[in-house]
Amino acid sequence: MDIVRYLSQSEVKAHLKLEKAPSEGTARKWPKRMEFRYGTGKNGMYIDGHEREDISEKPEPVQKGEGASIMVSDFCSPDLGWLQSKNGETEARILFKAGKSRDGYFSCEDLCQQIELAIEPFEDHFPGTAIAAFGFDNAPGHQKWADDALSARYMPKYPKKWTGKKGIRMRNGILPNGQQQEFYYPDNHPEFGGCFKGMKKILEERGLTREANLNAECDKFKCPDPNAACCCRQVLFNQPDFIAQKPAIVELIESHGHIAFFYPKFHCELNFIEQCWGYAKFQYRMLPWTKKEAEMEKNIWESLDKVDTEKMRR
Repeated sequence: MDIVRYLSQSEVKAHLKLEKAPSEGTARKWPKRMEFRYGTGKNGMYIDGHEREDISEKPEPVQKGEGASIMVSDFCSPDLGWLQSKNGETEARILFKAGKSRDGYFSCEDLCQQIELAIEPFEDHFPGTAIAAFGFDNAPGHQKWADDALSARYMPKYPKKWTGKKGIRMRNGILPNGQQQEFYYPDNHPEFGGCFKGMKKILEERGLTREANLNAECDKFKCPDPNAACCCRQVLFNQPDFIAQKPAIVELIESHGHIAFFYPKFHCELNFIEQCWGYAKFQYRMLPWTKKEAEMEKNIWESLDKVDTEKMRR
């Protein structure tokens, strides 16, 4: 019926030189003859027809480009355009020369630093009068937790000299009564000075004495039921404060009194900034090839600035 409705439009019939739209029966036959089938896509893969037997030439991987490249990261708004202060002296845009021997690789830490830059010009436009809603692609790097975030994944069961990521101590948890729960013994403790308490002790302090005597984790942490109290690790994973753990960029933005959200996975077309990038890339491709990075940076900047607020709104 979608096919029938689409082909019933006067402009479509005129374009395809159709006297009338096909019947529903004919529309049902078309997908079958074109070898379309109803079903669930597997692994999120996009199939473009190259795998068909009647396509003899096999696709070859092509490099993204030759020579050096420059990465751009920026924030845009249909209200403010590319984010910058009122006087234009402070802006959120950064150019990043990705590569092992260059600026390295754009990490969550780099994004957090840029977010700090972005919040300042927004608050310059709306000093204490508006809340910003920062939207991000649902990429793994954007979901990264802070180095001291709550996670039971590698916790030892018993007291041990242990820290989380990068040798940083894990932050305090929250007990059922709302009080802070310290995960480390004080340095002057007679037996375990400065040690991590371990999952057993943490669970006991939460009143979960039976769960504290479970095994540290199920075989290879493949629990039969993610909601079951089958091992110490799974019990902690299901504790309210562990469940409430947010990505680092969300914690940062909320600490400034603003909001952060993520677009649905694999739906970049819902994010209008993708169209902004596309238009900027179109402008860049119209320019002559560059041989110097300084010239490349200048062209990138000018191409992005051609995406004005009106185009962002459209």
